Amino acid sequence: MASFIVLLTAVLPLMAKCFLFNGPNWNNLRVTWGMNPFNYNNYATMPRTEQDAILKGFVMKSNCNATRNFVGKRYWKDEDPSVMLLYDVNGYIAGIQIGIAKGLKTGSGDNYPFQQQINAPFVDDGDLYIITAYFTDPATVCTIGRTESDFRTHGTGNVLHIQNGTLPTDVITAPTHEKDLTSTEWTEGKCFPSMELW
Repeated sequence: MASFIVLLTAVLPLMAKCFLFNGPNWNNLRVTWGMNPFNYNNYATMPRTEQDAILKGFVMKSNCNATRNFVGKRYWKDEDPSVMLLYDVNGYIAGIQIGIAKGLKTGSGDNYPFQQQINAPFVDDGDLYIITAYFTDPATVCTIGRTESDFRTHGTGNVLHIQNGTLPTDVITAPTHEKDLTSTEWTEGKCFPSMELW
């Protein structure tokens, strides 16, 4: 569990900051934290609708229900698996994935992800291992999706489910309020001052 939390802290800090602690409206989705907030690659805004994703050069990698291992219409840009966006059947953001090439080595020469992490939370997906976070109920992503009204009300999402198994129903749900973190395994991370910008 500890390495899983460390990974999420490294990959999803901006989502957690926005979603857990900034109030009821989650109206943004940014990726790539960096020490220099003025670097154009840092805090990159991601498209929250399928239409905007297409306009920004994202291409569909797979359609809804293409695999049993996750749900959503998956888009990526320049065939880069480091950020893959999931949209529901109505074209609203439903989640995000990070893909790691199989055979990646750590600094000590070990394979990454570690064997005990494969299938929970890293899922085998061809030549990648993927980790998936959903911002809405995975059961509805490829069935009814969200309405325009839902999207206006909840923005990017209203929950944070981290897939922790080979099925989209195998999730760890992050508490939506900081007060609900007590008596759980979630701990406060150590942040650099630039993580507080957004």
